[in-house]
Amino acid sequence: MIRIRLLQSRGPGSGRTQRITIVWRDTQEVTASADEVRRTALALLRVAERSEVRTRLLLQGMPHEQVSKALGDVAEGAEGEFQVRLGPRPDTVRLTRGDTGMLLATEYARTMGHDWLRVAESADADHRLVRALEQATALTPEQIDDVFAYLRLLRCQDPATEITDN
Repeated sequence: MIRIRLLQSRGPGSGRTQRITIVWRDTQEVTASADEVRRTALALLRVAERSEVRTRLLLQGMPHEQVSKALGDVAEGAEGEFQVRLGPRPDTVRLTRGDTGMLLATEYARTMGHDWLRVAESADADHRLVRALEQATALTPEQIDDVFAYLRLLRCQDPATEITDN
């Protein structure tokens, strides 16, 4: 199971960063930037498309070795981040990070990619809102925290804010 949640953290002074927490295999918690989540989302979408092409070519009778050679097995994702690649079987995508990996159905990988992209975009929107509140209002960092505490409360009532495969 993978769950993904948007967080905020504030460093010394008024510096605030957008972080996304990903609970991975129910045992590992990874905190990633919106950029990493966006890159992973786009990689999931690209590799899901390649997986579908592989499946169509195999169904049309192209030999597995020829399909593998034509599509290659390039892992998408930066070093130390999530890696996305074609799975070992047709209609599968492999998602790994470090020593932990998951085999996903292609359609699920596509859905996950769209969901993760939405979370990354939400993180960016929150970041822009924080900057606007800092620049255009007289709100203190604590008052801005209160605004986001209220937004988190609203998000808790919205089932789309925590993405899970349950």
